[in-house]
Amino acid sequence: MRSALLIACLLAQDPAEDFARAVSEMKAKRWEEGRAILDRLVRARPDDHEARNNLAVCLIKLRRYGEAEFHLLRVLRAAPDKAGSHLNLGVARQGNSQTDLALKDTDRAVDMGKAQRPPTPDQTAAALFNRGWLLDELERYEDAVAAYKEALGLRPEYPRAWLGLAVAYAKMGRYKDAREALREAKSRERLDPEIAPLIERNGIVIAEIETEIAPAPSRIAIPSPDPAPAAAPRRTFFADGMIGVTGLWDRSRGWSVFGYALLHCVLLGAALALLGSRQRGASALFGGAAVLLFLTSWGFAGWGKWGGLLLAAAVSVAAAELMRARARAAPVPAAPTHIAWECADCGRKLRAAAEMAGKSIRCPQCGCVKRL
Repeated sequence: MRSALLIACLLAQDPAEDFARAVSEMKAKRWEEGRAILDRLVRARPDDHEARNNLAVCLIKLRRYGEAEFHLLRVLRAAPDKAGSHLNLGVARQGNSQTDLALKDTDRAVDMGKAQRPPTPDQTAAALFNRGWLLDELERYEDAVAAYKEALGLRPEYPRAWLGLAVAYAKMGRYKDAREALREAKSRERLDPEIAPLIERNGIVIAEIETEIAPAPSRIAIPSPDPAPAAAPRRTFFADGMIGVTGLWDRSRGWSVFGYALLHCVLLGAALALLGSRQRGASALFGGAAVLLFLTSWGFAGWGKWGGLLLAAAVSVAAAELMRARARAAPVPAAPTHIAWECADCGRKLRAAAEMAGKSIRCPQCGCVKRL
């Protein structure tokens, strides 16, 4: 009864007015307020695909990618020809680290956009930009460059495509082309209010473009599409080294920099503990090093992230040296200095220096000779 009353109240409201209010909230980037309005609309009218698609956009902006994927799949089951929903589904799946599936959805959006009549160049350019972004994630830089160029062919004033092109060129080592693309992106910054945060987010690679320094082996964050998934955390030289040592797959976005560092410290401790003679003590010391790393990486006592890592490494080295010192200090049985022997003829018990081993010696009483 209560559910029926709730649905009746929802139906009594004007859906067009509510939808317009939700769109207004989205334009103001008040995603939670827009989500609440659209959620009510979808509950009252489950077949309102436009409201459900916009609800998914709000959920993507709120980084609730699983819920967004659910709503978009429901839209596409009823209306599989919606290119925008395919594009948003690709963004949601990318947020869930499903890069391969996201690329397939984005390719569908690109194909639909090209075949649509009348054409929608802005939406197709956005889909091509997303395609380039995903290809960059897969380290297919030449394909990413081709996608960005195709997007610029449809929309020459698209600043995000210029920025993505600059990032891809930099990763290929083509710094002259990267500088030109970056200049084009910055000259069009006024056309896209969100391009400035993207430039700031990619500060490392942009600095490399401007100074022509070879890029680090790690993948650097690239421009995110609209809607934007969470930005990958920036890493430093130490983080890249740890990733290389531990052999973790760099695309597993569930791991943070601290996760890499902690796992590296645990693996280092386990390896050294197996080499030591006192495994329990070594394990305890390396466990303490890992705890120190975790605490100091949060900034306790004025230490930074990598200050904690260096402190943990110092504790690990000290533990290894302590085990070696204890092994050196262990009592060693003294080597014999004399050899005792008994004369077979006269029965006299005699002693000889250890250096006489293997040599012949004469008994002073009976004169017999014995080889020690």
